[in-house]
Amino acid sequence: MKKKNAIELLLLLSAAPFALPVHGEATANVSLCLNPEKSIVWKTATSPIAVDLSWPKGATAAKVAVYDGVRRTPRLYEWNDTSVTSGAIDIAAPLAEDDERVLSLTLSFTDAQGATIETRTARVGLVRGVDGAAFRVLGANVPASVWQYVGHHAVLPYPDVATGLSVDGVDVAGLVAPDWYLAKAAPGAHVYALSTAAGLKSETLMLTCDGLSIVIR
Repeated sequence: MKKKNAIELLLLLSAAPFALPVHGEATANVSLCLNPEKSIVWKTATSPIAVDLSWPKGATAAKVAVYDGVRRTPRLYEWNDTSVTSGAIDIAAPLAEDDERVLSLTLSFTDAQGATIETRTARVGLVRGVDGAAFRVLGANVPASVWQYVGHHAVLPYPDVATGLSVDGVDVAGLVAPDWYLAKAAPGAHVYALSTAAGLKSETLMLTCDGLSIVIR
């Protein structure tokens, strides 16, 4: 079995908002990305989401498992028609920040006997503000209470200048800048510290939860 861990292998067909105009008798848009691993654009999902089904030799079925970091079980999608070149993933774009996620996708190809031939993986952020969708803008001198309080979860950008991230003093493993990070923890204050070549920047987020609140006076 071959295993490949590269973002270009799970090509998000609509994940390139930047395009180059092509001039001629007709005008068309083409996408150009020389290094998908180093572009946050290619690590950000747009709607609709689709994966590239470049069938390896001998494959008769393809299956994608999509983990969102919140659901206990992944969403599963399967194709048995080798003439299909791309597979749709029916995950809607988030309408609220608490609905944002970081998706881990695993694409597996199997042969007629059910043996795995090849596996491909990718991580993409499912966030607001993509393809012209709404997002929250914070201006100068905004009180901390406006932005520090989030819902159950928060998707944080891990910029290309980042060299490390820790949560409450514990280092986060597995991030490759640029990337996205799903912040989820028990309700309350949590400190997120981002390391760069220029130094360390720490911020505190207040994770909240829905439910009944009782105030005792």
